[in-house]
Amino acid sequence: MWDFLPAVAARFMAAVAGGPASAPAPGRAAGGDPGREAAGRQLVSLVCGVQGGQRLPGVLARLALDPASRRARDDLEHQVLDALEADQDLLPRAVAVIEAYYRQRAAAGDPGALAELGDFLYWDEPAAARAAYQAAIRAGHARASLSLARLLHDVLEDEEAALVACQQAAASEDQDLSAEAWYQIALVQVARRGAAAARAGFERVIDTGHPVWAAAAMVGLARGAAPPEARSLYRRAIEEGDAGWSAHASWLLANLLERQGHAAAAGVWQRVIDSGQPAWAAAAFTSLVNLLASRGDAQGLRAAYRHGLDHGNPEALYALVQLGQVLAERGDIAGAHAAWQQAIDAGCEDAGYWRERMSAVPSEEPGAGPGRPGS
Repeated sequence: MWDFLPAVAARFMAAVAGGPASAPAPGRAAGGDPGREAAGRQLVSLVCGVQGGQRLPGVLARLALDPASRRARDDLEHQVLDALEADQDLLPRAVAVIEAYYRQRAAAGDPGALAELGDFLYWDEPAAARAAYQAAIRAGHARASLSLARLLHDVLEDEEAALVACQQAAASEDQDLSAEAWYQIALVQVARRGAAAARAGFERVIDTGHPVWAAAAMVGLARGAAPPEARSLYRRAIEEGDAGWSAHASWLLANLLERQGHAAAAGVWQRVIDSGQPAWAAAAFTSLVNLLASRGDAQGLRAAYRHGLDHGNPEALYALVQLGQVLAERGDIAGAHAAWQQAIDAGCEDAGYWRERMSAVPSEEPGAGPGRPGS
């Protein structure tokens, strides 16, 4: 329950230190959000025992000095989690503080606050989230219809009500909202195994030519299509979609090409990597590294590592550990150990596993194929 509360509470508390969370809430004018800061101070008092006028506790003081510090933000989140685990009475009190913040904004005439309240309550209090979304819709916040539809479908498992909410959004004169709603309708039909209705929904979205949702619909339609049609749809999404969906479609196209044995998969993955799209560049890098490892291409893995390192790809070290695998399979134990040690020194995942591999007697090297430990 309330798995996201430490992250949410930490963002409110960061507002007290002048961190990134002190920016105004969506739809509010620049110049800060006094209500958010006030809620943050209440949470600081609950979590840290610090009262108004006292100095900020250590982690918040660090955040005040360096608002962009990811380490400080992570430490703050961990401090909240520790406090919640140590005191069971703290969770409902923290929830009440955050909920009151959204309701105060709503009472002041901000319907978007009701939609944000629904987002906050989404997984842990779905009935209350539903009521918040419905209140937002009544107050004129049209996009809350889609949030309500997702809640009804994903959490409350009420497909019929989800379709009604989607259809209300689809009738909007806002073309962005309408296209997204038709896309959601098609997804609901996919879940209902209504293949014909889902295809009709995706095609309707594609006809809008919307750079985001038409491309998303092409991808959705491709997932259930025969390979020739799927390849065509992915290529259309790459050409016509925005940067995010273009990268997504490229990644899926490369996966399809690899399954069919096409050498072109590597080049498509490389284009996704070069795009720098955070959601897909790392996934494409991992896929390309696995392909190179399956081919035993040590030179390619070294080049992939250098490219990933130069471009800040979070998966760059994965190329090093796979290089170690390839070298170990060749019998180059010294080279394998050098690659693994370099990865360990740079902070790779599963460092303990690679240390164990390095401590094994050479003749006992397990020679596992490409893939992450335990895969």
